[in-house]
Amino acid sequence: MQKINSYLKDSIVKIVVDGMGAVGKTTMLKKFEYGTFDPKTKITIGIDFFTKEYNHLFDRNVRAQFWDIVGAERFKFLRPTAYKGANCILLVIDLTRLNTLDKIEYFMNIAKEANVGPEQIILVGNKTDLFYLHTINRGYLSSVVEDHGFCGFIETSARNNHNLEVLFEFATGTALYNKGLISEDHFETFKGDIKKRIKEPNIEPDVKKIRKCWKCGNNLYFYEFCDSNTNTSEERLLELWKSPYLQFFCCNCYKNIIMS
Repeated sequence: MQKINSYLKDSIVKIVVDGMGAVGKTTMLKKFEYGTFDPKTKITIGIDFFTKEYNHLFDRNVRAQFWDIVGAERFKFLRPTAYKGANCILLVIDLTRLNTLDKIEYFMNIAKEANVGPEQIILVGNKTDLFYLHTINRGYLSSVVEDHGFCGFIETSARNNHNLEVLFEFATGTALYNKGLISEDHFETFKGDIKKRIKEPNIEPDVKKIRKCWKCGNNLYFYEFCDSNTNTSEERLLELWKSPYLQFFCCNCYKNIIMS
């Protein structure tokens, strides 16, 4: 038993998850760890911690520790300490808010002071499900990653569980490499495999349709439809959303129908 514990200790990696407030950091981590999506997730106070264990990743048992840092300005004094010893940083932006890109240099400077280089940073574009509100061009984001020398870029959605598993595995593998626990050749092969597993956002023309509540006439959006049918796959929800024969109700009207 002592031998196993020692082995796990050698394979612990620290991953900092940071970005401006309300970009979805905590929501992503909670979706990944607990499998639930809460659009009303409360603001993180200080730093929260999440842990994920990977068995036989690069022939290792790895314990990834994710440090979720509050985005509020008044807690910025926590960052220098939190960044120290980080093996990887997930820098999260909100694809619907261009201003969440404004502080990239700020985060990079803190990372630099903590001896964390840009090659240890993965840029994360969150909220792909709100594609019709996106204000940031994907080509521009690719140039940002290249210009700053980041390790990579992945688009995600906590609501649709889009690329969350591959993101956190990529971060863990990157952390192992930066800690010197895997070779460069193994890491490059790993990055190639990760790239194949990354899914493009499922943006279909029919998803852009605004449905009307059959009873009250209020607008209905696809993401609301997904939120009210969390036990149904996105593929099936897309099929239903496209159907010209179904009647759609808003949540309030549907509740009134059920109760009547």
